[in-house]
Amino acid sequence: MCWFSGSKKLSKYRRIARKDVFVRKLVMATESPYKVVSYFAEFEYELGKTYYDEELSILNGYGSCHYVGIFVGFNSYSTECKITRKEQTTVSGDKKKDEIEVYSPDGGELVECYELDNLLMIDCVIPKGATYYVNELGEYVSESIKPIRIIDAEDLPF
Repeated sequence: MCWFSGSKKLSKYRRIARKDVFVRKLVMATESPYKVVSYFAEFEYELGKTYYDEELSILNGYGSCHYVGIFVGFNSYSTECKITRKEQTTVSGDKKKDEIEVYSPDGGELVECYELDNLLMIDCVIPKGATYYVNELGEYVSESIKPIRIIDAEDLPF
């Protein structure tokens, strides 16, 4: 997953966590009840362990667009993002895999889509003191993250 800003001025999105910042992440289950795998990068996380990536790679003004992209770090979403399940069918009406859609906190913009297979949501912490970026859509990318718990199925919004 990649993080993009709505502006080329990256400094307006950069933050230092003054306290732990609670975020959410959509991941895939593994055979272990204590480990999950990120959906896009297939990075394995262990609950309770803090991960670091001190090199946030930045690409300014990709192509002719006017935004900044960050292609490393730990991606997550605001706990305020709206998450819904969307049933998928083919043109002929046959059922396809359902998708999970993540919307900005105001519900107005689609941020990302995931296929439902094996998908879990976890609560995470961006630790106090960590550098992170947050954009207008409620997407975060941080140099450090700590997965703390898998959200119970009955508590999922999808």
